[in-house]
Amino acid sequence: MEDIWQGLRIETEGTGISRPLSRQINLLGSLLGHVARRQAGEEVFALVEELRMLAKRAIQSDSEALRDEAARRIATLSTEKITWLVRIYTAFFVLINLSEQQEIVRINRKRAKEAPNTPRAESIDEAIGMLKDAGCSFEQVCRAIERLDIQPTLTAHPTDARRRTIL
Repeated sequence: MEDIWQGLRIETEGTGISRPLSRQINLLGSLLGHVARRQAGEEVFALVEELRMLAKRAIQSDSEALRDEAARRIATLSTEKITWLVRIYTAFFVLINLSEQQEIVRINRKRAKEAPNTPRAESIDEAIGMLKDAGCSFEQVCRAIERLDIQPTLTAHPTDARRRTIL
């Protein structure tokens, strides 16, 4: 499906993600493309799109030849063009991450509205309800919690590591 929003094409693709998320990603991609054209010029924007489509075809067909073609194409580029590519693709991944975070909030709000008194699956709230339904006393649960060894693991998605200049 294709929509037009203030002159920008927004296509919703069947990528296995929700329609609202797909629309938002496509809108932000269109806006970023507009900015890329103005800041870096049509030639760089055409390069961004060429490499994006080449990578998409390589992934869809699982083609090593297409991946090699993309690598060869990138190897011929100037440092300036590679810098623009990195900036534009990094900005796109930041926008995607923000869209995904917003989608999680949207889904959680929808679930809470549809089933206001139902705990979220696999949540602490659900676990407490299961323990209560199983007949566990408050004291039993407290003793079990005291025996737990919870240690946080801090990780970052590769696109979450951002420099201030990118943000």
